Amino acid sequence: MNKKKTFIVIALAVVVLVVLGVVAFGNKVAKAPENSAATSSVSSNTVTQSTTTAASAPESYSNGSFSFSHPASWSIVSARPLLMTNFNGQYKAGGVIPANGIQLAVATTTAYGSVQDIIATELMSATHLTTSTVTVDNVSCAKEAYQVNYAPGAIAQNISVYCSRGTALWKIYFSYPANDPAEAVDVSDFNGVLGSMKLSG
Repeated sequence: MNKKKTFIVIALAVVVLVVLGVVAFGNKVAKAPENSAATSSVSSNTVTQSTTTAASAPESYSNGSFSFSHPASWSIVSARPLLMTNFNGQYKAGGVIPANGIQLAVATTTAYGSVQDIIATELMSATHLTTSTVTVDNVSCAKEAYQVNYAPGAIAQNISVYCSRGTALWKIYFSYPANDPAEAVDVSDFNGVLGSMKLSG
């Protein structure tokens, strides 16, 4: 009888130690901080982080219509249509992009008319407009560089890329403050996005 009680006590002690060990191990696992706004709006999209430990390593964004790589410092502000910034969406008064800030927006739609007509309508208020072409995922796309005055003294430099395949139209918008000291880096990052972008659908 004593041996049986001793065995039960030892068995209970082992179970308690195992449970405590599991709890202690679980508490050591780091959890990523949650962003409730981003979490609620990104439910239908996939954001895959690079496994490398370098802080500047690119990350990947993907949804059913397109995918691309982007700097790790960019974060999603809105999922549909996609809006990303490198300043956590903390705009200045009047929705002005802060110094050294960038904004990337990507929208997909069906083109019911000519792409040139869509561009002309969207860029009616643009100034210093220059037109060129760029290839994105083997698709020749119209590229428009221009400026827009969003508020007194707040001029944004913009690049808009329009890619059409069949009736599908991808509109890629990139903005940063005009004459920003970080312009060369901004444009390089955007070119990297275009170079890595895959169009689907």
